[in-house]
Parts: sequence; structure tokens; C-alpha cells
Amino acid sequence: MNTALRLTTTFLGAVGLLLGCSAADPEPTGSTAEALSYSCPTQTALFELPAWIPSCPAVPGWSASAVFPGASGSLARFCRYTTTSTSPNFNTLTSTLQVLTNSSNVAEPDCPVVAPLGFAEHPAIWKPLRKNYLTQASYVPDLPPGKSHVRVAVLDSAAKTFSSLQTDTFGHGRAVGRVINELSCSPGGFCASEMWNVLAMPHKTPTDIDQESGGYFGTRGELATAIYKAVDDWVYDFNKSPKTVPPRLILNLSLGWVPEYGGTDPGKMPLPAEAVYEALQHAACYGVLAIAAAGNDSGDGSKGPMLPGGWEQFPAPTKCKGYKLPTKFPLTSGYPAPLVYAASAVDATDRPLANTRVSGQARLVAYGDSVVTTDTRGSGITDNLTGSSMSAAVVSGAAAAAWAYRPEWTRDQLMSAVTDSAVELVPGDPTGHRVVDFCLDGAACAAKPLARVSVCNAVTKAYCAYGCSAQPKCETPPAHAGLPASLPDPSSLYPMPGTSIGPTCSLGTGYGACGTEGETALFAPWVTPQPIPGCNVCALQLSGKLYLDLTNPGYTDIQAITLLMYDARYNVIASQRILSPTGRLPYPELFWVDAYVPYGTAAAELRFYVDDGTRPYATRQPIRIY
Repeated sequence: MNTALRLTTTFLGAVGLLLGCSAADPEPTGSTAEALSYSCPTQTALFELPAWIPSCPAVPGWSASAVFPGASGSLARFCRYTTTSTSPNFNTLTSTLQVLTNSSNVAEPDCPVVAPLGFAEHPAIWKPLRKNYLTQASYVPDLPPGKSHVRVAVLDSAAKTFSSLQTDTFGHGRAVGRVINELSCSPGGFCASEMWNVLAMPHKTPTDIDQESGGYFGTRGELATAIYKAVDDWVYDFNKSPKTVPPRLILNLSLGWVPEYGGTDPGKMPLPAEAVYEALQHAACYGVLAIAAAGNDSGDGSKGPMLPGGWEQFPAPTKCKGYKLPTKFPLTSGYPAPLVYAASAVDATDRPLANTRVSGQARLVAYGDSVVTTDTRGSGITDNLTGSSMSAAVVSGAAAAAWAYRPEWTRDQLMSAVTDSAVELVPGDPTGHRVVDFCLDGAACAAKPLARVSVCNAVTKAYCAYGCSAQPKCETPPAHAGLPASLPDPSSLYPMPGTSIGPTCSLGTGYGACGTEGETALFAPWVTPQPIPGCNVCALQLSGKLYLDLTNPGYTDIQAITLLMYDARYNVIASQRILSPTGRLPYPELFWVDAYVPYGTAAAELRFYVDDGTRPYATRQPIRIY
């Protein structure tokens, strides 16, 4: 048997974290909820001003600023307090602010978490992977001229002006932005998207912030500020130059946090989650479309969609007082529609990925299995990522491409067209599909089929909405058609272990330990990309042997490595405990074991624990079967 199993693994902590209008101004939702208790190495806290205090009061030893600079109404009540102290006392900050504001409000820590790094690919591997993603996303190579452009703000790890040649510390923001850009632009022809980067994850460590090159993770307060900045900058630009600035804005949120840390009840949220919620309400009042990742399974037992993707269950404002733009296009639909639109990931056969969250299946799905693309030169490649980050990017690319032809449509009219033109995936069919777990319609969600978004179909529906002389030239794969297994035999690309100690599966150069930036997460809540690019962990099976090249993220050992194999419905049909020659992994180590992959295996994953001396952490990601 010469089947290759390829693994991308992420080191995660006990929880995962992805990173809001009424008839009047957006109404406060109330920060009365305490989610799971936690402590974290943060130097920042958020505080809610009572209505009678006009601005954030000064506190000795703390720097005060507005979470939403220049905002009025309910957004003006969010304050950020930052200190340089390595051991800040939030209780003292709270008591001081309570005296200054004559209130009982609490200063709530705005916590980050450490996230790992990504890896590169060999050209013989990434080229067919890129072809697969373009095929399943139904790429339109030659977009017809549109009526206008659409600004797309990528709220992620990239800080600088968008360029297909850009780099950022993490690489995640570059990968997400490039997928959106590629799907909404024709080489040398019409480009529907005007791409913008807005830094939402500036932390390299909990206390080291890089505003120039970006970081690996962020906080919910930082995400809220990034959302507001993206909207505020676009509103300012459009008011100043309505004839040249795109009349529509899309926010791509390929990030999030687990629901256990607050935000599932709009009337009862921790303050950092509430800030994000109200920022999205503010965006919706300007007709801004927010597309978010539904989240990936972190292996910790957490259930339900990550947030803000899970807020597809809550309605966007239908009436917004004081929100105006110099355009004849309507800003809101006037009927109930989701606050955000979530996206889950499927593979080449339209099965939800193995890392789809329990009770976290969104209706909209898109290809998200080992997505990799290039810069405009066709040489520099993005990180190979698997999960709902990439699916959200595909949906954003389709939405941007379609909106360019019908800018008069509201965000919700557009997404109705994107959904109606998608490929329906019938629940319960032989390929193991799941039902929709959440949407705005509550219990009725389960009756809706999953809908795989097609750039080709969305563009055609918008371009030809009122008739067209010729449809765009493109094709959409039918449901469950699958993609050809076009990857080469890895043994033809790399020397076998024993003749070389070099990497077997990192598929590139510069392979090494993750370092301090790739530590196992110990703190929550946190804002991280979905998916988080994993430390360099790969697996190849050659002639019945499973080759593992694992990089320890700096802790004492990796233990209890178990290979799990699933059928098409993700039932476990086999498992095998895997140990290195020493039984543990004290450092990066290349080894192999005999592995048996039974007939009918459609997916696999590697589970193991990282012991930091106090408690273990489990992690899992899918292994591709070729």
C-alpha cells in the first residue's frame, strides 16, 4: 500500500479563541455576564463608562484610551486601560474607577494567548493543492467588467498595506487576503476587490505587541477596535470621495474565540465580547457585510460555533438612526437578517472536515482542505492552511466578486444570492454530511441543506440578474464529485529516513523548532486565526510505514500519541497508539512506525498530549488521505 497521510497539527490550550443598531443608536447589551473565570498575562483591561461620564478618566499608572476613538452613542462607553507593569492589579484599577465614575462597573482583563506557526510546501505538492482549491471554489479566470469595486478589509495578522507580495510575522493574514484577492480578481482584467489589511492580532507574546509586522494572536478588545477602524476609515474615505471609493465594504473575520468564554447571549456578555458585538452592529448599520469563520475543533470538548461566527444566530439591526452615506444605495434591508454570516469547511468530496466543531456546522460551506496559493508572480506561496479560515476567505472572495455587479443590493440581498446559487449538499447522504447546527431561524436550521459557495455561480447570478448577453466562462463541480488525487508519491521528492535526517514532510527548507512564539496555549480567552497554522507536524505513510516529523513546542515532552482513523461519517474504525523509539518526544524527532490503514478509511487524525509539568493539553487536526 502506498497511501500518503499528511498532517497539519495545531497546539492548543484547554480552550480555543477565534478572533454590533436599533431604532435609535445601537443599544447597550450590558456587560453583566461572567463567563468562565480565568487569569491571563495581560497588561490591558476594558471598562464600561456609565452614561454620566463623558470620557475615560485618568488613573495613575495606567494609560487610558477609547476602544472606539471618536465614536459617539453607546460605542463611546468602552474604555481601554493599559499599564507597563508586569504584574498589574486589576482589583485596584476597578476600585479606583468605581470611585472616579461613581459606579459598580468592573475593569475586565482583555486577555491574549500564544499561537503556533505555519509551514511551507514543496512545489510538487502545493501546485496541485492550489489547483484543487481553485476548482472546488469555482474560480472565474476572466471576470466581466463590473459596476464598481468592493472594499474588503481583512482583519487578521497583517498590518501593512495589502499586496500579494506582502509578508507578515504570522503569515495567516497574507494567506487569507491572497485567497480573497485571487478569487475576486482576473489576471490582467477586472478586479472586483479593493483589499485592505487591518491588524487585529498584534501580539507576538502576551506583552510584546508588533504594530508594524503583526503578531500571532490578539484580544477581543483589539478585534473590536479593528472592526471599528475598518468601518470608520471606509466611511471617511467614501464621504470624501464617493465617486472613486468603493460603495460597499466586506469584513473578513477568519478568527474567533470559544463560546464558553462569553458572548452567546446578546443581553449578557463580558465587556470584551460586548465590544466586538457592538462594533459589528455599528458596521451593519452602514450596510457592511461581515463574514466569519465558524471555527475549528480544538480537541478540548468545546461545542458550538466559535464567536463572532456564531452570531449568525442573532439579527442585524433593521433601523439605524443617524447612519448615512452619500449614496442612493440602501444601507439596510429592513427585514431580519444575520448580524454576521458564518462559513464552515468541507473537503473535496463535500464532507465537513474532521476538525469541524461539534454543534458548530454553519449552513454556508466552502473548500477549506489544505488551501495554498501564490502571489501574483506565481512563485511565492502562502501557508498551507486547513479549516474554516480558508472557507471564510472563499466566501468573502465570492461575495466581493458578485457585489461588484450589483452594488445596489444590500448585504443581505447579496448573501441571499450567494446562498441561492450555492451547491446544495443534502443532509445524511452516503458521504456523511452533517445538518446545519445554527442560523437565524433557530430550530428550522436543521431542515436547511448545507450550501457550498461557488464563485462562478455567485458571479453569474449577480451579473445576469436582469439578463445578460453571455454568462461568465466558468464551471462549478457538482455535489460530492470529489477532486482527483493528483499529489505525487512523496518518496519521489525526499530521501528516505536512514539516508538523510532531513525533514520528510515539512516540504521545504528552514524547518526547525517553533520557539517561544509557538508555545502551547495556557491562557484564555484569546483571539486566534481559524485555522491556526500548526507547528511543523507531518505524517507520511510509505509502503505501510508512518513517518512522523514532530516539532516539540518547547515543553518537556509529547506523550500518548494516537492515530485515529475514520470512515466517511467520521466514525472511528481503527486506532493505534504510536510511540517514538524512546516512548516520548523530548525534542524535534524523526521516527517511523508500522501503521495499518483499514479499507474504508476516509479521514484520520493524530491526537497527543503536551505536558508542561502541570497539566496535559490535547490537540487534533485532520490527516489527508490520498
